[in-house]
Amino acid sequence: MRSPAGFRTLAGLALLWALVPLPFSRIVAPPFWVAALAAGAVTLLRRRPLVLSVRAQNLAGLIFLAVVLAAGGWRIGPLRPLGHLLLLLASLRVLGVHDRKSHVAALGPVGLVWVLAVASSTHVTLMLYLVLSVVALWWGGMRTLLLLLAGEEREVAVAHLPRPRNAVTAALVVVLLAVPVFLFLPRLRSPMLSVGGGRSAVTGFSTAVELSGVGEIQRSSSVVLVVGMVGEGELRASWLRLRATAFDLLRTGTWVPRRTGARQLGKAGELVRLDGGAGSLRDATELRLESLQPEEYLFVPPGTVAVRCPAPLWEDRAGGLVLRRRRRRPITYTVWVREGFRRKLAPPDEADLRVPRSRERLRDLALTVTSGAKDAGEAARRIVDYLRATCRYSLESPWRFSKDPVSDFLFLRREGHCELFAGSMTVLLRSMGIPARMVGGYSGGDLGPRGRLAHVRQSNAHTWVEVWLGDEEGWRAFDPTPAESVPGLSRAGMVARLRWTADRVQVFWDRYVLTFGLQDQLDMVTAATSTVLGMARRVRPGVAALWSAALTVVGVGLWWLGRRRRRRGGRREAARVVARIERVLRRAGVQVTPSDTPRDLAAAVASLWPGAAPLAGELAGVLEAELYGPAPGTEGGRTVRWLWRELRREVGRTPAGGIRGEARRRERRNMPARRA
Repeated sequence: MRSPAGFRTLAGLALLWALVPLPFSRIVAPPFWVAALAAGAVTLLRRRPLVLSVRAQNLAGLIFLAVVLAAGGWRIGPLRPLGHLLLLLASLRVLGVHDRKSHVAALGPVGLVWVLAVASSTHVTLMLYLVLSVVALWWGGMRTLLLLLAGEEREVAVAHLPRPRNAVTAALVVVLLAVPVFLFLPRLRSPMLSVGGGRSAVTGFSTAVELSGVGEIQRSSSVVLVVGMVGEGELRASWLRLRATAFDLLRTGTWVPRRTGARQLGKAGELVRLDGGAGSLRDATELRLESLQPEEYLFVPPGTVAVRCPAPLWEDRAGGLVLRRRRRRPITYTVWVREGFRRKLAPPDEADLRVPRSRERLRDLALTVTSGAKDAGEAARRIVDYLRATCRYSLESPWRFSKDPVSDFLFLRREGHCELFAGSMTVLLRSMGIPARMVGGYSGGDLGPRGRLAHVRQSNAHTWVEVWLGDEEGWRAFDPTPAESVPGLSRAGMVARLRWTADRVQVFWDRYVLTFGLQDQLDMVTAATSTVLGMARRVRPGVAALWSAALTVVGVGLWWLGRRRRRRGGRREAARVVARIERVLRRAGVQVTPSDTPRDLAAAVASLWPGAAPLAGELAGVLEAELYGPAPGTEGGRTVRWLWRELRREVGRTPAGGIRGEARRRERRNMPARRA
């Protein structure tokens, strides 16, 4: 492989490898990475480079800038436009690689593209990509170095290229060194970079519901909550209806949480009993929830009697458990659930009766549907049956609602997602004077193989309705969404188990790699210190002295065994080398007797190959020290092996053809004498 072609090949391969993660992230638009992919392929297949003048490069830069501004400009954050510029610049530089200088100039943009791809990837497979990148970097760097040393027109032999196994070894060493560096280096907060997104909404819990601005919704399978049992037993489906808070109608089609009337329940780490309940928690079931993407609310199952949270806990007027400061790292909290327990939430106020402008039309429909209902509970059930019978659940809506999305849903479209069902039922009940409110949270999840752990995904986000049924019954939950469309608790089959296991790995990656911060480092140091101090308190002075003596004896014994093993190993290796020298001399026609010493064998080697005389003499001294000398001062098997390899190399450099050549010449000289 000659240098110009080698430089182009390496540049094209480097660009293609840097592009691998970009199609799986939304950091750059598809046309840009597709163009860069085409540039890398053309560089590999096309022999002639694309060389542009300075004026053409300046013009191309202006064109690049105009294209990037047209593709989104600075409205979607700084990272995406810079990524577009990098891709276009790297493509142009790679296409123009034709010599050493242009190759080095292209490495900078290509390296920045790789950094952009790594920075925008959050999946666990990024670790495999990083390891393979180390292998590729070592291999490509060695080839580049060989090409630079060879010159422009010289050809690099295949035998001189780096070996892949050496690259794999280098990658493993880098990974092993990176682990302690990652654990103990100071943490820095990640910059808030907006990467932009698509035009479609994505499933998930949100504290602001905009019914009029939601079009097509895409399901997100990312895990946001992990719910696990603390004691014995399995998780129940009723515990996976996780409530956050209720929403108020701010204006037509817009629902927001009720942020007024919040009161503090407890401090960080304090056990908070809801409704001030006292008594033992032995009859309650303990659940541990880990929120991987913390919101300002805690998600709690029905029947929750107590909560322990590592942050100060507040309660809003709608019964939502609020974290006054939104956390940047995952949070783990514990809840105690008791069957049959119902919290006494605050009674309704005027906000629970607010309706949009089209009140008369909605009231007529509500009265028609609930005609003959005896109480608020029966009216709510009739509205649930009506919505399930006349409206269809769908996430794929090619149209967008007008300024009055509830009226559009009830009288025109009759299809939509759970927020439209819950919002419509709430408005219908309010139009008749029945207090009602929309409630948001999660429903269901994927149950683990043993039934003790469940993953709650973004696609499990759900909304339902709470209706006021009087002072005795309080708020009662109703779900107008068709039952088959409500996210439920699914048990893991064969395929689901594999997916669940992959999710566990991804959850570990998100929790202990992507969001690993200073607090985690402090917790790690605190746990290690507590463990050491606890062991020191439990160990008595006499036992400690006994353990110290035992460890000293074991250490001395291991040192003595290692020394003896090295001595025996050196002697065994010396005996093997003596046997090899004897075989070599016999092949060369030299008579060897059992009484010959290493010095005699070295003299025979020096007489046949004078250039190897110094190495033969040194090897003879080491062999004598190993075979006959005392244990202290022995050289060891490594020195014996190294001297033997050097001796063979020196013998192989002789013009006569080495050991085998000398043996053939002696045979030819002896053959006529034997015939005579």
